[in-house]
Amino acid sequence: SGMNSDLFMDQRRCEHSDVLDEAIWGAEWLIKMFDGNTGLLRDRISTGYGHWGLPEDETDNVIGSDGKRTASEETSASLWMVGAMARLSVLAGRPDFLGCAKTHLVAIDQPESLSSSYQAQRLCALIDIHRATGDEVWMDRIRSAVERILACQSKNDDYSGFFAAS
Repeated sequence: SGMNSDLFMDQRRCEHSDVLDEAIWGAEWLIKMFDGNTGLLRDRISTGYGHWGLPEDETDNVIGSDGKRTASEETSASLWMVGAMARLSVLAGRPDFLGCAKTHLVAIDQPESLSSSYQAQRLCALIDIHRATGDEVWMDRIRSAVERILACQSKNDDYSGFFAAS
């Protein structure tokens, strides 16, 4: 199929292929950055900009010491993360990834947005959640995303049906 099969081998003899193992490692990091109260992702955790060196040297990992890292008040929102976490939940057998994806989507969803780019990302995320859950309730949201994308088309006599405005 033109793909390098070596990329999908298990060099470390883990439960999953190396590529999937790496994706799981990244998703577990995202879970740590996930704020279950708001459904948003924390932007970063650090001691500030006073340390210039290796991350592992930034703190002593002792709670309450001067080396304590804190979570930024800033948050991130990502529809791409929603879809990736939903898909990875199936591939890795990790329902916690799906829970994170659904909670994040609820927190950031803007179903009325008239941005074709936003709705395209939303559509991809919704399809992945639908595939992960098999729950038909997601089909209504998928249909609404498609309707919003179609509503974003510019209309004039010469070029009806294009997306130049977005």
